[in-house]
Amino acid sequence: MSGTDDFTYHLAREDGCVVVSLAGELDMATAPELAECLERLSRNDERTVVLDVAELRFLDSSGLKVLLAAQQRAQAHGGTVTVRSPNDMVQRLLAMTNLEGVFGVEEQQTG
Repeated sequence: MSGTDDFTYHLAREDGCVVVSLAGELDMATAPELAECLERLSRNDERTVVLDVAELRFLDSSGLKVLLAAQQRAQAHGGTVTVRSPNDMVQRLLAMTNLEGVFGVEEQQTG
C-alpha cells in the first residue's frame, strides 16, 4: 500500500492481471504518485490493469489524465485498463468528459 492521508493505492494480483485499488482523493496533489505507479507497471510489461475506483471520494482532471495516459500506454502495447466498481461520481465524470467508451468498465463484484 502506498499513498498519503488523502489518497492511497494498493496493488494485488488477480486472475493474471494487476488490480490497483484506489481510495480517497485523486487530484493534482496525488495524481503524480499514481502516475509513477502506473508507468512502473507499464515498464514491467503489465498489460492488463484493473483500477478499482469504488473507494475514490474525489477525482479531478489531473487524476483523469493519469487514468487516460495509462489506458493509452496499455493500448499501445496490446493491453487494457479496466475501471472496476465506478461509483456515481466516477460514472458522471466519465460521461461528462465523453470517456465512458475509452475504458472497459467492470461493475462492483459481489462476494
